[in-house]
Amino acid sequence: MTAIRNISTIFITAFLLLFASGYSEETAQDSDDKSLHYASEGKFEEAKKEVLKELESNPFNRRAQESLLVIEDVINEKIKKDTALRLFEGEMSYSKGSFDNAINAYDAAITAEPDYYISYVKRGVAHTRNRKYQSALSDFDRAIELRPEYSVSYTNHGIVYAKQKQFNEAISDYNLALEIEPGDPDAYYNRGVAHGKLGKYVLAILDYDRVTEIIPKYTNAYTNRGFIYLMNLENKKMACADWDRACELGECGNYTLAKENGFCDGGDDHPSQEGAHNDSGHRH
Repeated sequence: MTAIRNISTIFITAFLLLFASGYSEETAQDSDDKSLHYASEGKFEEAKKEVLKELESNPFNRRAQESLLVIEDVINEKIKKDTALRLFEGEMSYSKGSFDNAINAYDAAITAEPDYYISYVKRGVAHTRNRKYQSALSDFDRAIELRPEYSVSYTNHGIVYAKQKQFNEAISDYNLALEIEPGDPDAYYNRGVAHGKLGKYVLAILDYDRVTEIIPKYTNAYTNRGFIYLMNLENKKMACADWDRACELGECGNYTLAKENGFCDGGDDHPSQEGAHNDSGHRH
């Protein structure tokens, strides 16, 4: 047991990363840029075509799902054009890491239309990235009040709790999200993170199992599950299998180091990570 615990210092990938979503960020970058570009210019029909391409490539792309909701709402005149423009202005700033500018744009969207739930979801995400957790919780609370059937708000709410190490509260939120959307891989993933942090390793593995059933290319689920198998359950075989799979998907750090230090068999060689698929990301 001591030998296994001592190897933690050699691994470069952090255990149980708190991603807002591990997979839904990934999409064809060209299409992603085009949809935001079109939407920010008010070309909503063109933007919709690009978003649909993104969702065809990855149906679990949360950003694309949310963009489609906004686009369809403005096309169908359920929200004002100015509201949509401010939301996509914020999205452009957010994508560049300018979270304060994104918040300003979301503020303008809320001023234009105070009862549109997605504006609060997006602003809550930006507040989360700025570590303004109480502001984020307030925004997600408002989004839930306006649209209680939108499961993403509960997942986001739980992520904010998790970032403050309130893991039981986070799990309660993820459970609510899964009641609404039982096939949501991001809710399972984040619940797995929280279970792992609480030392509920079997439950964490079950959550990661569910994630990989829904999305076989969810790299972070394999990475985290591998750590639990090795560090907490002393199962090198299962850990190495998970890290081998993560390496196939482009994240080879743990598997390479484990092989170099004699913890995993050599197995098949994998291509370098350059240009390989990596489905980690941060987005609600």
